[in-house]
Amino acid sequence: MRMELISTLTCPESRPGSPCGGPLRLERTPRPELDAAGTELREGVLRCPECGAEYPVIAGIAILLPQVQGWLRANYYYLIAGAAQAGGVGAEMTAWLEARDWHLGNRFASNYYEENRWVNIFTSTHYDTTPAGADDRSPLGRFIASQPQVFETVETMLARHLDGPVARALDVGTNVGGMAQRLGSLAASVIGIDLAYNPVLAARRIQTGHPLPQREYRRYLDGRHHELRPLPAERANTEFLVASATALPLSGRFALITALNVVDVVPDPVAFLGRLAEHLEPDGLLLITSPYSWGSDDVPIDAWVGATREAPSAEQMVRELEGLGFGILESVDHVPWVLREHQRWYRAFLNHCILARRGRN
Repeated sequence: MRMELISTLTCPESRPGSPCGGPLRLERTPRPELDAAGTELREGVLRCPECGAEYPVIAGIAILLPQVQGWLRANYYYLIAGAAQAGGVGAEMTAWLEARDWHLGNRFASNYYEENRWVNIFTSTHYDTTPAGADDRSPLGRFIASQPQVFETVETMLARHLDGPVARALDVGTNVGGMAQRLGSLAASVIGIDLAYNPVLAARRIQTGHPLPQREYRRYLDGRHHELRPLPAERANTEFLVASATALPLSGRFALITALNVVDVVPDPVAFLGRLAEHLEPDGLLLITSPYSWGSDDVPIDAWVGATREAPSAEQMVRELEGLGFGILESVDHVPWVLREHQRWYRAFLNHCILARRGRN
């Protein structure tokens, strides 16, 4: 994490009605680990002087979530395994974590987003220059490869409505950072956030080269058989955090917010949209995409947006945004998003892509 980012961070810990919002300060114990230039924080602890909450920075990734203790207990082993690929966890940080018994949680998360194989699969989806389906030698694969995909579509949508680079952009649900990487040419500063540690770590290694650069990834061909593919050049203006948009630990507002395939997996989609609106500048742009793959495991049925005979999801999502004061600039439906696991296995989603402008109210 860049040291200069600390001055923009705020405490996400819950208080009645809203996050704490206090400033975060870098603690002296455990001793912060910086790069040779003193500009990159590889390891340390951020503390809120107002409520006392503490947040670790591990392998350059700050974990800024409310009730962070529960997240750490559930994800401790994913965290340590991921950090091991980026230089490991130092002795002082290990002692600090173990003193808080975060490694003794009795409920460990089972989260495929954190698994190395899936990090590589999403990396292929986000960065591969070969269209999914182009190499499987079947008519269906060739057809899939010929279709415009979500990244291509939303880049075109944004280009039509941006007069030039904006100051600040936020990518919510960034995963391995493909959208954040594209936003890097549209904004002076880009921050990507996600609830999963290992995808965010991969994004930061790919795009900033810290704490260790990642130059290639595994593109699976069949089962475990894979080839190594190169990754794009690093960017100087992207940064990544483990954080939630509903308790955003960042001061100020953004001129552009993107949230690709997130709204249908948050517990309260309408409240989520409202929080995004609060973080936008007046006249700011919001880009939402979703295949509306509602599932009661993620979203209670009563919280689904539309998905009924009377109100299909695409129509109701537009209404919800308009009710929040947004003007719809573009609405493009049935845009393919293809998740390629290997040459013989694809997951295809048809996304609804909406670009909206926040009103000045």
